[in-house]
Amino acid sequence: MEYIIEDAKTDSGTRLVPMTDDVKACFRKIIQNRKMPKSEPVTDGNSGFLYLDKNDMSMVALHREKYLQHICEKYKKIYKQELPKITPHGRVIIRTS
Repeated sequence: MEYIIEDAKTDSGTRLVPMTDDVKACFRKIIQNRKMPKSEPVTDGNSGFLYLDKNDMSMVALHREKYLQHICEKYKKIYKQELPKITPHGRVIIRTS
């Protein structure tokens, strides 16, 4: 299996997201505190990924989707209430009473 980083399909798919110094520091702290890989993964010349999987490869969207699915299943088991489908691509507002 090979990891690649694809360009956005259109120019509007490329976004610049403003980041405060605090957010930047938080991201750097995540990298500093993560388990040190045997060798830093490099994909298409990029490195310094925030999260790595159990094989020291950068996490991909499927990892995050499975993680969110697990959280929803755990929530349902504890609270006996189903959450709406949550994905890394959307925003869901959950109101509790």
